[in-house]
Amino acid sequence: MEIAYPGDFVAVRPHGRLGDLKCDGYQASTGTVFQCYGPKSMRIAELTTKMEEDFHGAVEHWGAQMTSWVFVHNDHHGLPAPALQLLNAFSKEGDAVSTGHWALEELRTVVMALPVDKLEILFGAVPGYGLMVQVDNEDIDLVIKAVQRIDPGSNPPLRAPSAEKLEANELSAAVATLLTAGRIGEPAVDAFLAGYPDPGLGEAVAEAFRNKYQMLKSQGLSPDGVFDSLFSFAGGDIGGAKRQAAVLSVLSYFFERCDIFEEPVLVS
Repeated sequence: MEIAYPGDFVAVRPHGRLGDLKCDGYQASTGTVFQCYGPKSMRIAELTTKMEEDFHGAVEHWGAQMTSWVFVHNDHHGLPAPALQLLNAFSKEGDAVSTGHWALEELRTVVMALPVDKLEILFGAVPGYGLMVQVDNEDIDLVIKAVQRIDPGSNPPLRAPSAEKLEANELSAAVATLLTAGRIGEPAVDAFLAGYPDPGLGEAVAEAFRNKYQMLKSQGLSPDGVFDSLFSFAGGDIGGAKRQAAVLSVLSYFFERCDIFEEPVLVS
């Protein structure tokens, strides 16, 4: 609130025996006293007692400086009916102080109205696309460009990916076909990583794919959607056929080594 309303909203801290005079925050332009209540579980008797004490205490301490009283709570399901009735009763009392309540959505509205520079004060700087590519894709790109240059040889054997793993991850026949094609280039990926001067390159690439896979999965994408996004993440959407073949080779390599997608559960 201080970031959203600089010079207008003030966070109030308790001070010695005076406490906070029943005010957690004050907005001068509207004469609003904000009072926060965030228990682990909301019990009606404790809630209404707290509201009674805080509202009447604020009226006593702030008087004409308070024209509005807002009760800020952490129950995203809403307030129980007795609490709403109490708020209505407060607003009808002699001093005619308007009352309201804020929860997640009201706070979210304030936050999401902030410009990017102020959001960065709250949440930290947003990494730009160029930085993300540099951090996440640099090692991957190195491998893919190397694999592009390696000739897999004539008539390499076509081996299908693990049927159990395909089934466990509910991947389509179309993805199975792409992974099968990618297996042609697996030996090239393996040879490049084995011969690379930095022995940690393979693990760095695997970690990048693991992190990206977990992020995509947490977004609720379909299994094929996750595969498509991994393909794009590795740069399969840029360049020509050689680039795409190299990307499929790398994806197949890490698919078989269980760095992306889930390992089938063996039933004994």
